[in-house]
Amino acid sequence: MSCLIFWITNSFLEGNMNSRDRLAKELQVGTWEHFDEWKSDEKAPFKYRILFSTLVDASTKLFSSSKYYNRNFYYIYCIISMALMASVPLVFHQLLKIAGFNNFECWLGIFFLFISPAFLLAYTLPVHTKEDMLGYLLLCSALIFLIKEKDYFFCMTAILGVITRETLMVLPFIYLFFSKASFSKKIVICSLPILSLILLRLSLGLESYNMAQGFSWNVSRPFQILGFGFLCFHILWAPFFLGLSKKKSEEPNISFFRKSALPVITLIIMTTFLFGQFNEIRLQFLGFPWIIINALMFFRLNRLRILDIAVSSKYKIYITFIISLFTVFIIGFIKNYEGYFSFENRYNVPVDLWLIVLFIFIGLQVIILPFLTSSNNSFKLDKANKSK
Repeated sequence: MSCLIFWITNSFLEGNMNSRDRLAKELQVGTWEHFDEWKSDEKAPFKYRILFSTLVDASTKLFSSSKYYNRNFYYIYCIISMALMASVPLVFHQLLKIAGFNNFECWLGIFFLFISPAFLLAYTLPVHTKEDMLGYLLLCSALIFLIKEKDYFFCMTAILGVITRETLMVLPFIYLFFSKASFSKKIVICSLPILSLILLRLSLGLESYNMAQGFSWNVSRPFQILGFGFLCFHILWAPFFLGLSKKKSEEPNISFFRKSALPVITLIIMTTFLFGQFNEIRLQFLGFPWIIINALMFFRLNRLRILDIAVSSKYKIYITFIISLFTVFIIGFIKNYEGYFSFENRYNVPVDLWLIVLFIFIGLQVIILPFLTSSNNSFKLDKANKSK
């Protein structure tokens, strides 16, 4: 399924691996004949994210001579990116099983992962996914090791994480505040990834860059913050917060994700707001294990009530009306969206595609609204009358 999503995104949805030239533009090397200059010309902070680029470079050199490096680079890059995209759901499925979910709930969690725009449109502008799939893979692996109390493997994975993306500094944070290890072990385990990141930057040369650029972009575009902020976890935001409020008996591993959710999600959102850009939703998507797991807890605790509502005749009428209304609205708005507002689009972002995705998820949010409210007896009334 991940391979199919990868192919559709890059073939039909203007993905950055649609062609060699498009990938060259994404990597900012001019033309595909200069793929070999990718990392040597990169500036901070991108040049410190070495694991993915090293993997691609080493694989290209292994399977091609220097004469054909630039030609084969494109294919190796695509293969590795697709393999990583396929690996994330596999490891996340394992994480869900270890957390204590049954098979149906695990596959429901994978479904939520697949439909998330940060995954579904990972290679479409303005998401700019490169090493992020490797980051998600290492994040899920580290969480598995943390739950299983495999401290050595967690530490090694965290070190690999911080040299993949500095945003995976969230792993030492999680270990420090939520692991069951002794305080002395926490200090040692947390220090090693931090020290690795510092040594990496010293070895490659410290270079200043405008850390406030992302903050300035976010402050000046509040509507994009709202739009992309919603799209990142779409219909899962409400079940996530409702799931956090449920404190019934649960698996200890699920309890870990409930207790650590708000600190981790808050940290991710704040760092994105201060140092990143909200339209690059891959940054916020780092919190997907916590969002999906707590949303699954909400659906688990309310599955009977949700089923009652879903089979009621009133809900069927409601959903038919909402789908019809949003279909007409989407067609009308997208056809004439340029007449409603204007904006700068220097990077050829497929705005019409993102507007369609936004309105689809708003429609889905309205569709599941009866499942989220406590006062929804009107949807179950006809079934209650039948039972009498």
